[in-house]
Amino acid sequence: MKSNLFKSILVLAVFMFGTAMVNAQSIDQNTTINAKHSYWVNSSDGAQGTHDASEHADNTYDWQVYQWDGSADYSSDSWTATVATGSFSFDFTPYTNSNGTANAFRTDVTWLAAGDYVLEVKETDQEGCITIRRFGIRILDLDLLLVMKDGDGAELTTDASNCNTDNEIILGSSTTDDNDVNSYGLQTMTFTYEVSLSTVKGSTDSADAFATKFATGKWKFDFNLTGSAYPTAPTEASATWSIVNDGDVTGSITDNDGSNEIEVNAGVETVTIQVILQNIAADEAQLYTLAAAIAPSTVNVELGGASATDYAEGTEPSTYDGVADAASNKNGTPTISVKPIPNTSKISFQ
Repeated sequence: MKSNLFKSILVLAVFMFGTAMVNAQSIDQNTTINAKHSYWVNSSDGAQGTHDASEHADNTYDWQVYQWDGSADYSSDSWTATVATGSFSFDFTPYTNSNGTANAFRTDVTWLAAGDYVLEVKETDQEGCITIRRFGIRILDLDLLLVMKDGDGAELTTDASNCNTDNEIILGSSTTDDNDVNSYGLQTMTFTYEVSLSTVKGSTDSADAFATKFATGKWKFDFNLTGSAYPTAPTEASATWSIVNDGDVTGSITDNDGSNEIEVNAGVETVTIQVILQNIAADEAQLYTLAAAIAPSTVNVELGGASATDYAEGTEPSTYDGVADAASNKNGTPTISVKPIPNTSKISFQ
């Protein structure tokens, strides 16, 4: 009698309060900040847009994101689930279940902050019984580095205005036009820009400060030369832009005082852009001015996702959330001006 009574009470408790089973998946997803991903369960054909109407037609789903330290066992009953705030955005629309309810078997998540998280979906059937699925996700920060170097390979870190490399040239007599220094075939000056993108664990803990060059997928950026200026005379003045690893990228520097979109193939860690300036002798107002910047909003990565061409799998944030590092977090270069030498005429006498 006691045994039957106990069973009856247990059945009644299950009926009244439901049951909850936590099943922790072993998936560890690494993705990048500002990436948008789709997550779903109970698909009838494995595709993300078809809900299984046979077994889960009337069930509802509740999605949640929790903070995580990257190592704790989130399937344990002793793990404290703390809702993450300000680090993601949910998008349930327009994904609905096969019964028409909007409490969807699928959700889109845009990850807005670097860190470690647990994504959870709670499925509830019509009897009030529950299964919970969880898996851990690490969101990596994106950190672009733009470096400018002179012809000797030295990094330029401050604004500067200098005479060109033919400064203090010594000229004698010549059979060419002695009154035009440009006719002597002056030298050129080379400046190099190196662009690299790294993934960084988003943490203010110095022990977590590490960077890995992004090369697992395609990436792109706008190389913006707004603020650059070039001499209008003499005719010898020229600035020739090129991408050194041109075979690994799509795009070119066609606007030498505006924006240029560069797409980088997977496997390329650093893009090298070069400009060669022809030295000139001219009025002192005929300057070369070089200014370059890459807006974070134009730094995007492509890792497949819903489309292989939308670059929706990550965007560099406007402010860097990781550990500050003097060797990173640079989206612009100093402004460098190159001044002409005087176009001194030949010496006359009588």
